[in-house]
Formats: sequence, C-alpha cells, structure tokens
Amino acid sequence: MAIRYQKIANVDEAYAASIGERLLEGFKLYDGAVSQRGPLMYYAFELLAKVFGWDNVLAIRLAALASSLAHLGLVYGAARALLSRRAAVIAAAMVAYALAFGMRSEEGLALHGETLLVPPLFAGAVLGACAMRAPAGSAARAVRLALAGVLLSAAACVKQTVLVHPLPLAVWLVAERVRGDGARAGLARDLGTLAASFALLPAALLAHAAREGTLRSLLYYCVTYNLTVHTRPMNEFAGWFGPVLEQSAQQPLFFVAVGTALAMLARAAWRRGAALYRTRWRGELTRGFGVRGYMALHFALAFAVAASVPQLFRHYYLVPLPFLAFVVAAHVDDAARGARAAALLRAALVGCAAIWGFASFQLAYVRRKVEGRVSHDAVVEDVARYVASTTAPSDRVFVWGFSPWLYTYSHRRPAGRFVFITYPIGFVPWFWHAWDLEADRVVPETMDQLLSDLEREDPKVIVDAGSVLIARPMRAYERPSAFLHARYCFDVRIGAYDVYRRRAAGGCADDAFPRQAPPVDYEGHPMTVPLPTTVDAPTSRPLPPGKTEGATPRRFDPSRRACFDPARRRRSPAPPRLACAPARDDAGDDGASTEPTSGDDPDLTCRPEPP
Repeated sequence: MAIRYQKIANVDEAYAASIGERLLEGFKLYDGAVSQRGPLMYYAFELLAKVFGWDNVLAIRLAALASSLAHLGLVYGAARALLSRRAAVIAAAMVAYALAFGMRSEEGLALHGETLLVPPLFAGAVLGACAMRAPAGSAARAVRLALAGVLLSAAACVKQTVLVHPLPLAVWLVAERVRGDGARAGLARDLGTLAASFALLPAALLAHAAREGTLRSLLYYCVTYNLTVHTRPMNEFAGWFGPVLEQSAQQPLFFVAVGTALAMLARAAWRRGAALYRTRWRGELTRGFGVRGYMALHFALAFAVAASVPQLFRHYYLVPLPFLAFVVAAHVDDAARGARAAALLRAALVGCAAIWGFASFQLAYVRRKVEGRVSHDAVVEDVARYVASTTAPSDRVFVWGFSPWLYTYSHRRPAGRFVFITYPIGFVPWFWHAWDLEADRVVPETMDQLLSDLEREDPKVIVDAGSVLIARPMRAYERPSAFLHARYCFDVRIGAYDVYRRRAAGGCADDAFPRQAPPVDYEGHPMTVPLPTTVDAPTSRPLPPGKTEGATPRRFDPSRRACFDPARRRRSPAPPRLACAPARDDAGDDGASTEPTSGDDPDLTCRPEPP
C-alpha cells in the first residue's frame, strides 16, 4: 500500500540508497561509503540507483515487492517439488501471513539485507536438496552442488550471518556416506565442489577490494566490527534473553510456530539418541535423514543466529521463515492425510484467506489516511522539503544521527562517508544506557575521517537529527560542536530536527545555538532515554515556544532575547536583569506585561528591563 505514496519503509533502505549514490560518484565501498554488511547489499543498491536513480523511492518499493514475491514463490515451488501440493499451499500461506501481518510492513516488506538474501539463500538450499537426488559423484550432482554453493555464498555476501548455511548440505553428504549410499571418493568430490563454489564469490570480492585498496577496511567492518563492537552488549545473558521475550510477545504466532518446530526437532533428536544408545550403531544418527531433516537443520541454524543478535530486529526472522514454513507444512501435510482432516484444513485456509483479505484492505485504508507512511511521521518530509527548497540540486547536505531518509526525500547528495553516525561516536542501536561504554566502541580515526570529509565536501546544510531515536546530538561531542560553531549558523528547528546553514561572509544573524531538543522516536513520540548535555550548554539559549507542536518551524527572534534559564546561571556570570512578557499571540498584540515576571518560565519571551 506504500507503493503509490512512494515512502521509505525502513531506515535501512535510506542508508543503503545513500551509500549507493556515493558508489555511483566513484567513492569506494568501506572507504568513501561505509557500513558493516556484505558488499553485495550495497552493490545491489548501486545497480538499482544506476538504472532508476538513487533517490527513486518507487524503484525501491517495487524492488522490495519483487523480492518478497520471489520469496513466496520459491517457498511454494520448493514445497510443491519436494513434498506435495497441499504442503506447498500451507507453506505459502504461512509466508504470506508472516510478510503481510506477522511482521510490520517496515520489517517484512522493506528492501533491507534480509529481503535481499532470502531468495538466493532458500534457492541455494533447494538446489542442494535437488543435488542429493542425483547419484553421488555424478556430473548432475556436481552441477547442482556448484550452483547451490554460489547462491548460498551470494546470500552470505549480502549479510555475513548466513555463512553457516552450507553446513546442513555437508551434513547430508556425510550422512549419505555413513549409511553406505556413496563411495568415499564421491563424498570428497562432492564436498570439494560445494566448498569451492561457496568460496568463489567471496574470493572475487576480496580480490576486488584488494585491487581497490579497501581490503583492510572491508575485513574490519564486515568481520572485526561485528564481532568485537556491534555484539558487545550481548555479553550478559539478560541482554540476549530480554529481546527474545519481547519479540515473542509482539509476534506470538511466529513463536508458536517456532516452538512447535523446535519441539518436533527435539523429539526426533531424542529418538535418534535413544536408538543410538540401544544399538550402539552410529548409523542411527543418520538413518532416514533426508529433505525434512535437511530443511530442519537450516531452520535451526537460521533461528539460532537471528535470536543471538542483541538488537534483535524483527526482520532478522525473515531468514528462518521459509525453512520454518517448509518444516511445519511437511508435518501438517502428514497430519492431514485423512479426508476429515483435509476438509478441516481447507476450511481453515479459506477462512484465513478471507480474514487476511479483509485485513489487508483495512490496513491499506489506514495507511492511506497517513499517506502511506509506515516508519516515520510527516515531520521527516517537512524537513526534507525545507532542505530542498533552500538548497540547489548540486548542493550536498549532511545529516547527523540515524535519519538518512532525509537525503532521499530532499534529493540531495550526502556529504561524508558516514550516512549514519554510529561509528564515530560508538553508539550501538538501541543501547541508550551504555553511555559509559561508547568511547570504547568508537571506530579508530572515524571522527577524523568524518570531519575531513565535511571540510572537503562542504555541505550547504547540516541537519542535526541526533535527538531523533538515537538521543546523541551533534553538539554533545566537542570536535563536531566546534566544527558547527566555526562554520555554520543555526537556521531553524522543525520538530526535533535542527537545521544549520553554512556561514556567509557577513556572519550569523544570531550567534547563539538552541538548547538541545528532547529525544523523540521516528513518529515524534517522546522517549525516556538518557540525552547527553551539549558541550556548549552554558552559551546555548532556549527557542521561543511555537504555537503548535510537531513540524512548526522555530527560530530565534533577533528583536528579542530568550528567557534566562536558572540552570545556566550556575555555570556562567549572571546576565542583565530581564523583564519577561507572554509571547505575542498575533501581529497586532505584542502581549506586553505591565509587571515584571520571572525569567524562568520557558513560555515567555524576554527583553532587557528598563533602568
């Protein structure tokens, strides 16, 4: 429903599109355009940008839809070929429900890493199952294994967490040999084919990075950063288990299905272990291992990885989804063999389809009321329109924080390699209370790189979106604050976004910068998270109150002085005595008061008191 309105559905789309734009300009990945996912994710966005334009939101929406439909079609086709038609319908229904309703639109139907990697990952797994139908060591098996390895590696080059997915296919190959179904030479040849094909694409990308001179940066951001910085909050067990409980409450049907599948897997493992104990024959572990056990291993690996990442975004569960649907559909298909059970299943599927159809129309109507937005409020677009209207198409802008969709909506190229600001400040989403650890999480030299980029690329406008979601304003850090004071003037605050404009030759109309905005989320709702004090707090001033909240622009009034804050009095010399009066209500009444009132009221504007 967001296609018509051309809205960004997920912040990952925005930052990846911005990186794609910088790649089109000739900047190098992991050097002039930096993030921590695999290179194929950003090359895919570069290709999309080259064909349709980097700021073409409609192209992003259609690409996300195409990837989701490929996900759905692959699940149906795989279950139809490897199980039965009934299992295919059940599996496809589970995926359709999960993408449309089980996950929010900004998670299930956005164009992020998981959406991109699931089709090649699942296709590679299915090709692996098809390879096992050919005789061991045969040419047909070798070709299918090679294709499976390439597809699995393509998924891993989008996001590194799926590097483990060749393991189920290797287990199946070994199980076949243990059962005596294949010769030792055939096993070695098949494992070699799988390993070589899986290593081919990563080796090519590493060679390309070495030729570009970015190999060291690629290894740092794709490996070292993810292992030593990004996952550091999961050192405590509570930090891992808490998000799992939270997600289970928000996605109950998904976790019911996960619990059912895990219980079935545990039951099968227990039976194999008991048989091994009775017979002392190791073949019990592999007896009967086939496509169901193979897909179950894929599911178990994917779910374990998704649940082990401390941030635990919902779209992480897109990876185990197709394997979960396959496993559950296989067991439901077995249970529905009788006529009565089959009739009950058909009735359930028809009823669910009717309810889902009604719910989809209702959801589309609700989204229409907010013009198709799924991840942010209207303030984001208001800020982008203001930036676009006050800059030239050739101007660059820089957004501090985690709001890269401002680049796309304003159609202005990003300045600097960091299209979000987590690396130079050490902030890991969404651990607001780990302020004391953030200095240790800063990627070395990144603040130097950021400021050097800004000096060289000279953005016309800087938008401080640090109060939006991450609660880390630009002026909370000494060097960025000094850079801002030396080169920019405060222009306007829209919502919680502060817009600064490059200083002109005549200087600023008002040299003061505003007090930091309180933290809000992408929808503009207040957040109760720690907000560090800006380094220029003693000299900053409160903005006059706006008539309405939200997107109403607020500026300093040059003809008036802002009220004095008593908290500032403790850090700086006392100012001249001020007499305060209510802010004017309209152009014909300045709201003057005949009696002086306290300067502590933030809803008052102030003037120097007469002698």
